[in-house]
Amino acid sequence: MEEKIMATAKKEEKTFEIFIPKDPTDKTKKQTLYVAVNGEGYYFERGKSHKVSKPFFNIISESLAAQAKVDEEYEKVKDMQLANQ
Repeated sequence: MEEKIMATAKKEEKTFEIFIPKDPTDKTKKQTLYVAVNGEGYYFERGKSHKVSKPFFNIISESLAAQAKVDEEYEKVKDMQLANQ
């Protein structure tokens, strides 16, 4: 009986749409992003929108936000170095 309840809950799981941008530093033709949550993993093609469950949405959006912050700080340091030359 538990299996049926779990299967029903998983089937009704809400999905969220997220866009995964291309990676300009990836010189390969693959352009995929591998994401795993609790032993469940998927490859997502970059440059497209995907419908994902909430745990995957959270991980991907946090990762993209962190990368944006790193890129922003990198640009600030680069600008500071150029200004000091």
